[in-house]
Amino acid sequence: MAFHQRNALPASFPKASKAYKRPPRGAALLLVLWLVAALSVAALVAASAAREHLAEAGMPLVLAHATARLDTALELSAQWLQRHPDPYYRQHEWRWGNERAWVEITPGTGLVHPINADLELRVQLLARAARLTHAQAQQRWQALAAQSFWPHPHAVADALRLPWEASVIIQNSLSWDGAARLDPRAVPPELMELLTEQPHMYDTVRQLLSEGIDPVATGLLDSALFAAPEVFSAPPGHYRLRARWTSPDGRRWRRDAWVSSTMRPDTRQPYTFVWVGAVVGEGQGPRP
Repeated sequence: MAFHQRNALPASFPKASKAYKRPPRGAALLLVLWLVAALSVAALVAASAAREHLAEAGMPLVLAHATARLDTALELSAQWLQRHPDPYYRQHEWRWGNERAWVEITPGTGLVHPINADLELRVQLLARAARLTHAQAQQRWQALAAQSFWPHPHAVADALRLPWEASVIIQNSLSWDGAARLDPRAVPPELMELLTEQPHMYDTVRQLLSEGIDPVATGLLDSALFAAPEVFSAPPGHYRLRARWTSPDGRRWRRDAWVSSTMRPDTRQPYTFVWVGAVVGEGQGPRP
């Protein structure tokens, strides 16, 4: 009688040629790490979107707070000018508890008027701000003068067809009111350095003025651009006020205004706001 093994495989059943191999060690761990990284990235994206949404939702409140602080600083500065019609460029700091606002007070006699200023002063300003030759800058001003109307001082830079950086410099240098040449007492630091091409000229000029020395008479300042202080006997009629405030979250805000003492028929409020700009953000960080 033939003997049959109970569990024997049929002859036709294929046999494994090699032993089973386990996956390399660490493959599962690598897969887990990739999954964790993907989930982390997704969580970061979601958190960033949530923060942006919250920031956008809170922006009107921050803007309203900035507007109130800047307007208060502008009003206080205008009231200060009623008592101190100062021919000098100055900076004031106003405090409310732990908060502070800064205001630059610039007489109109320290900035360049697009009509009243001598052509040479306007040409030098444009040539140095836009890096043009003297002839190119003169042609730009002559083309603008040939128009049937003069644009608003804040639109002069656009009418001159300037690049953005030069346009900002020109806007910051123009006045609502001014003389043929600049009063060295009233010129802000950045304009003084631009016209003289000397980085510390503002401090030098202020030192001479404090000692009673005329920087124009000494030849330190170009008499084609600057006039002696005694030429400006009357108090300035217009002032530019530039208020800055930093919000608790570190955002910097600014608002410009022009006030006038010559545009009211009465003296109940000597200084009138003749122009107030929009509240603009200047980025993050401390006061520049």
